[in-house]
Amino acid sequence: MPKIQIANLTKSFSRQDGSTLRVLDGVTFHAEENEFCCLLGVSGCGKSTVLNILAGLVPPDAGEIRLDGQGLDTHRTRVGYVFQRPRLLNWRTIRQNMEFALKAHGVPHGEWGARVDHYIQLVGLQQFDREFPLALSGGMQQRVAIARALVIDPDVLLMDEPFSNLDELTARGLRRELLRIWREERKTVLFVTHNALEAVYLADRIVLFTNRPARVMRELVVDVPRERELEDPRLIKLQKEIVAALGLQ
Repeated sequence: MPKIQIANLTKSFSRQDGSTLRVLDGVTFHAEENEFCCLLGVSGCGKSTVLNILAGLVPPDAGEIRLDGQGLDTHRTRVGYVFQRPRLLNWRTIRQNMEFALKAHGVPHGEWGARVDHYIQLVGLQQFDREFPLALSGGMQQRVAIARALVIDPDVLLMDEPFSNLDELTARGLRRELLRIWREERKTVLFVTHNALEAVYLADRIVLFTNRPARVMRELVVDVPRERELEDPRLIKLQKEIVAALGLQ
């Protein structure tokens, strides 16, 4: 049974001029247990809206979402969400940011110390847990955001272009780190990107979206063993196939 099943998901938004903008039009796909699944499409096609619906931030107009075979209950499901920007509380230390997430999800106070210690160490920031976010680099802040998303032990990890605002050298290092963390934590990941090379490097499977209103164009299995290198000719070939499918050549 897939970890996540999404069927005929539809969503429209009202615009300032009174018209309606249809963003999702019958989006259907699934993600397996512990799978790293990338949602790939051009900017603005509706990928982030799918994540926001899964996180309970916006309601769908129609469609069905099932988690472990049961209807998704956003009040009970623990969803870790990593956004494009870290969205940390700048007046709280790194440790306090993570404790804030634990409190919000009702995790018993007695578990906080061990959990925070584990995930700060997992992202390699154990020497910075008493620092405030603005004292850290952009890449370090995004590591904190990943740790904060994982510290609640989520049922699924959502990531919305988390490296798009970083320079390429920092982003490349964090992609490697993310895969290491994913191998250790074994979470089901839905990762939104419009970077085809990033997708083929990270994903087990890629779901290609059409332009808005989004539908699923096709799905691609990345049948390249890990550890991968961005320069691998098989990844480059798959990247070109994706670019052609999206009509960007």
